[in-house]
Amino acid sequence: MRYPYGSTVLLLAATLLCGFSPTYAQETVDLIVLHINDSHGSLEPVLGSDSTRYGGAVHAAALIQDIRRQTPDRVLLLHAGDLFSRGDPVVAFSGGGANLEILERIGVDALTPGNGDFYFGVENLVEQTAHVDFPVLHANIRHEETGTRLFPAYTMLEVSGVRVAILGLGNVRMGHHSARALELLNPIEVARQFAPVLRPQADLLIVLSHLGTVNDTALASAVPEIDLIVGGHSHTRLDSLFRVSRPPNPVAIGVAQASPRYAAVGRVDVRMRRTEDGYSVERLDGRLLPVTSDIPRDPDVESVLAEYEQQMNEVVATLDSTLVSPDEGYDPLGELVAVSMRWVTGADISMVHRGWVGDSLEAGPVTMEDVIRVHSAREPVLTAKLKGSRVTRLGQLTRRLFSGCDIEDSTVVRIGGAAVDTNAFYTLAATAYAFNSVDALEGVTTSRTGYRIDTAIERYLRMNGSGQAQQTRHRLPNPWQDEW
Repeated sequence: MRYPYGSTVLLLAATLLCGFSPTYAQETVDLIVLHINDSHGSLEPVLGSDSTRYGGAVHAAALIQDIRRQTPDRVLLLHAGDLFSRGDPVVAFSGGGANLEILERIGVDALTPGNGDFYFGVENLVEQTAHVDFPVLHANIRHEETGTRLFPAYTMLEVSGVRVAILGLGNVRMGHHSARALELLNPIEVARQFAPVLRPQADLLIVLSHLGTVNDTALASAVPEIDLIVGGHSHTRLDSLFRVSRPPNPVAIGVAQASPRYAAVGRVDVRMRRTEDGYSVERLDGRLLPVTSDIPRDPDVESVLAEYEQQMNEVVATLDSTLVSPDEGYDPLGELVAVSMRWVTGADISMVHRGWVGDSLEAGPVTMEDVIRVHSAREPVLTAKLKGSRVTRLGQLTRRLFSGCDIEDSTVVRIGGAAVDTNAFYTLAATAYAFNSVDALEGVTTSRTGYRIDTAIERYLRMNGSGQAQQTRHRLPNPWQDEW
């Protein structure tokens, strides 16, 4: 049973004054806290170094549901973040929506987003999580300008008569373009703000953390009101609980973290003993449950994947020849990406990072899944007006691919076939990350185009039809020709 959750200490205090007093009938209650972290979009099993497959949501879900059937009404399932970034093409295709839908089917009770969940954009994360039926928690991230939190700080649950408070704390990569309008607060200071107020309301106080085990142990040492920290971010395999003592309480704080990519599901067994005013923790024991291909595939997860598979199998174009993206030399696939951005925006030149382009795009039918594999970052395409004197310096950048210009001696010398006018202004199309990470572009004013890099590629291929124009660099269509 879920109780309303909030994001301020004032609301916490109000809840405390109102209170609730369930009827306690059992001397002891044994709860099971199952936990996942850093699944990184691995909906299907991944190939290990020993050539065997492991993990994947399709198998982990079946394991979780089996435990639920054996111990009904006593299981909590928590996810400690990084479920969007990397992973299967369906993740980028759906913006993480497929992952969240699967967590709903599995029955997750709370999620704290990880830094990787912001990489598709703050707006995408907020929009996608607005439709789920479980709480998404993050107490120490907020809008810099308004000071408001993106997500509630905590939630209150009741499991078999035990009052459980879950506080979300996380990490955001502040250098990433998605964090530009955000402020990251010190998680220990935030925990010290909430824990003393949550503690009287809760029999069991859990922090759902995407901070990493080093920070989790520091948090446990600094905030003794916490009973259990379920963590992620550092990809640390904790086969048993790491314990942090908190005298005079005889039960140490437990720190748990499972393996990434669903390689294991963490399990913490919690023995709660009845007291005069509720329950208290008597014992905590943790272990990991390996997720192997021997575990059956969960039918609910398979049904979600099947819904997306039909959309991803749509053919958008046909290529007459394979396009590759080598580490050095001419890069026809990278040029396709750059030309796509220039074509959809009408920019004078475009730029893409070579290392982010997929290995190849095979000849024959090109599906939406293929498009995602070409460039899976799902980044927005932005444009900016740059003076010619600044444009000329872009040629000095390494591992960048351009369309619409010629470079000689690390200098952009021609745009559209004409010599660069250092006093004129030219439009550059590039990803949001490029504008945020390239010194030569620091401080420029950017405009949204309405395209992401994947939608730009899709649009270009749909309009190009057979894809014959991609065979050689000289046959790429001119974005300004009337027929395009």
